[in-house]
Amino acid sequence: MTFLQFAVLLSLLVPLCLKVYSVLYGPLSSYPGPVLAKFTNLWRLIDVWKGGHHNTLCELHRKHGSIVRIGPNQLSLSDPEWIQSVYRVKSPLEKSLMYTVNDVQLEDGSVSHSIFSVRDEKLHAEMDKPIAHLYGLKHVLSYEKQIDVVLEKLMKVLNGFAKQQQSCDVGRQLLYSLWCYVCPRMCTG
Repeated sequence: MTFLQFAVLLSLLVPLCLKVYSVLYGPLSSYPGPVLAKFTNLWRLIDVWKGGHHNTLCELHRKHGSIVRIGPNQLSLSDPEWIQSVYRVKSPLEKSLMYTVNDVQLEDGSVSHSIFSVRDEKLHAEMDKPIAHLYGLKHVLSYEKQIDVVLEKLMKVLNGFAKQQQSCDVGRQLLYSLWCYVCPRMCTG
């Protein structure tokens, strides 16, 4: 066997061995689910593509219980008791790399995180401090009347489209309704 053949064989075997090891002994190895889910997300991609993934999840939970492995590094939880553990304010679970999709790379090569994408708890707390009071219950409730006005405006617009049996971009209409609330002299009707 030549060195090149050995290198190629090794480059194929090492990732395969690591994958088998993680499937058999990794932190998610004890959770049930489809066999392919232990190795790849491809089965889930196909299932979502078919349009019935929500039904598949229900079926898997009926068969295996409240925690089901649906990917090499992903679990599906169906028991509300898990909400406190997974989504509590000071969760012991680290945010996944999925959140970095909201990061922005600056011209100097550094990365700017948004409050939603930052994975470091200390940095998140630092970013959250100046705005946290805006999301408190008392503050949020003070906006209720303004939200009702915007929703009434939006419903009038949507009812107009429905009466004319026309389709519309709901997101655009919502932004229009918000804009009309903020600056009514710019809007007609």
